[in-house]
Amino acid sequence: MIKIYNGQKFKSRKDILGDYRAELIKRLKAAKKNEYPKFDETLSFSIYDKIYAPKNPGVYFIHDTRGILYIGRTENIYKRFTQHAWVRKNKNLFKLSQNPFGKLKFSWVNFKNIADTKKYESKWVELFLPVCNENYNTIKKKQ
Repeated sequence: MIKIYNGQKFKSRKDILGDYRAELIKRLKAAKKNEYPKFDETLSFSIYDKIYAPKNPGVYFIHDTRGILYIGRTENIYKRFTQHAWVRKNKNLFKLSQNPFGKLKFSWVNFKNIADTKKYESKWVELFLPVCNENYNTIKKKQ
């Protein structure tokens, strides 16, 4: 089971999703529409689709019909897509990617420089609370 709150274990998936949904809905209602990302493109999360990913800086999103599972930033979207497809360092993301709800997708927003990606990644992680981001636990501690 995925740990979302400061290492606490919950008895059921329903407990996790109930708290998570309530917090997410509260944040999304408070957000302005112009704070939402506008994806430049979306690919299936398949190593064969990597050829379509650009080699520029950006903030990327891994998601399925459950919502956004992970948000990251990179200097090279193409390389990062390949790393996520082959190297499975994020164990929570790997577990969820093995049993996606619908198709697992990789989307991104292009940026001209890496400095902007840091700002927007933090903003979007705080807004969407992706369950596979380590930053999620930090955000929960601040509240």
